[in-house]
Order: sequence, then C-alpha cells, then structure tokens
Amino acid sequence: MSDHLQAQPIWSKLPEPIEALIAKPWCFSLFNAMYAIEKNWAMPLEMCSGLSERIMVSPNHALNFNASEVKSCDLHNTDRGVLSLKSNFLGLYGADSPMPHYVLEQCDQNTPAGKRTRAFLDIFNHIFYCQMYQAWKKNQLCIQGIGAKQYDEVLNAILSGNDERIYNTGVASVKQTSASGLAQMLRIEMHEPSIKVEDLGTSWMALDEISILGNDESNILGLTAILGEQVLVSGADIQLHIGPITQTESKHFSPFEVKSKKLATLMKSHLPQGIAWQCLVKIKQPEHSEKRIGQDEIRLGYNSNLGFSQSRIEKLSFDHAQYK
Repeated sequence: MSDHLQAQPIWSKLPEPIEALIAKPWCFSLFNAMYAIEKNWAMPLEMCSGLSERIMVSPNHALNFNASEVKSCDLHNTDRGVLSLKSNFLGLYGADSPMPHYVLEQCDQNTPAGKRTRAFLDIFNHIFYCQMYQAWKKNQLCIQGIGAKQYDEVLNAILSGNDERIYNTGVASVKQTSASGLAQMLRIEMHEPSIKVEDLGTSWMALDEISILGNDESNILGLTAILGEQVLVSGADIQLHIGPITQTESKHFSPFEVKSKKLATLMKSHLPQGIAWQCLVKIKQPEHSEKRIGQDEIRLGYNSNLGFSQSRIEKLSFDHAQYK
C-alpha cells in the first residue's frame, strides 16, 4: 500500500504540450520539444543555467537510423516529476555523435561499463543541449526568446536616434509618437500633473512658391494651385498647456530656468526635427481683499491697487526658440 501511495503523482493533469510530447515525441523537433518543456514544465531559468531539476536531456545511445530528432520523452514520478528527453541529434554518444567509434560502441552496450560511461557523459550532454538551445533562441525572432528581445532592442535603437539619457519612468520614457504619450511622459518627468499636449492646432504656413495662373504650366485652382501667400494647416506646431499653477511655480517654466531647460531637452529628444512648439502657462492669481492706507506698508501700483482685486487666470506664452 505504501509503495502504491509513493508512486502517485503530485499533479492532477499535465499541460497539453507535455502530454502531446510524451504521446508522440516523433512529431516534435528538438528545439520545439525543449521550448515546450521550458514553458510548461521546467523551473525558472533552469534551461539557462544547465542544471537538471525537472528535466534531463540526453542522446539516444542506440546506433541505428534516426527517423526523428526526438526519440522519446518519459515522465519519472519522483519528487516534482522529472522529464527525461531522449534525442537523436548530436550528443556525446549515439548514432549522430562526433565522438570516436569505440566510445559509441561502449555507450551502446547495456553492460555496467556502458551504463557508467553514459551516466558520466550525460552530465555534459544536458549542459550541451541547454547551451545549444540558448543559441537557437537567438535566431528565433517569431517566438519569445533571446532573439526576439535582441531584435526589439536593435529596432528601438534604430528608431530612437543617437541621444542617450538615463530613463527612470519606464515605458513612458521611450520616444513618443502620440500627444497622449508625450503628455504622460512630461507629467512624470516634470512632476507636473497639469501638463496637456495639443497637436491639432491650426496655423498659417508660408508658401515657398506663389502659384501663377495663366503660364505655360497646367495649374488647376484648388488642386495644384493656391491663391495667396499662406495656407492654413493643422498639426504644424505643438502647444503645451501647463496650469493653472501659482505665481511661484510658474517661474520654474520661464526660459533659462533649470526646469525649463529640462523641458526643452525632453521636447528636443522626443519630437522630430523641424516641429515647432509653444509653452502656454496659466497662472492662478488669488483674490486680494481691500486694504486701507496706513495699515501696512502699501505702495500704490506695486503691491496694491485701487478697488477690489478678484481672482483671475493670467496666461504666459513662450516659444520654443526662447528655451535655447
């Protein structure tokens, strides 16, 4: 009874890829088999380290014709379950091994000497297969792996330009291609939650060449010819709306301030060259109660005015050229 209980597995159901691998191993290539084991059975980073915890990869010792890359896959009911994968591809013994023939013949025997030799070589076989699998992953761009990660890094390096800086805001720090993404990045980097980005504003753009009707060229009004020297375009410049903020906070966004220099650096690194932008700062002026002359040090026109001062919003506009 005790032997029967010890033989019971600790899992209720195997993953479908593992069941298919055990049932029909000849349908899998060696890479696909190891990929299925890594994703559905192996311990984290087990395939990278080469340590055998829940998997053991070794070659098939038989010296016969190899009909497939994977010979068999067996599940040993010990501890957490160990998958033993037998491969017909390469290895330190077997029909596809580059080892000397006398070593292959000794490993093919079921004698104690042959079993000892296979057990010794299996220590290196497992590490060899794991290293070969890691090398294969660098060439597999269609699945999650080292190759796909390096491909994304190279692609991002090509698209992001040559500017380098330390990013500390995660995904929001990468080069932005939308107004919402740019606004979110500026809010995090500038520590100002009121920043908004508007990129659909209209402006007048001067024409490089004025259209002339009646010349030899076939100009069509509204299609290839435009009357006037300017044209109304949308999205030619970008406006940053900041505020409403206090008078003290607004000084940090004035040109030549430390915070404004950081803002200019961020806009330069995230916007394509040639796109103009403006910074519109809304200042919240508080309400001032009435004061009588003689109570405090009052200077008319400096810190006081005639009448009652209501709360209001003032606007300051800075062009991108002022931040250079």
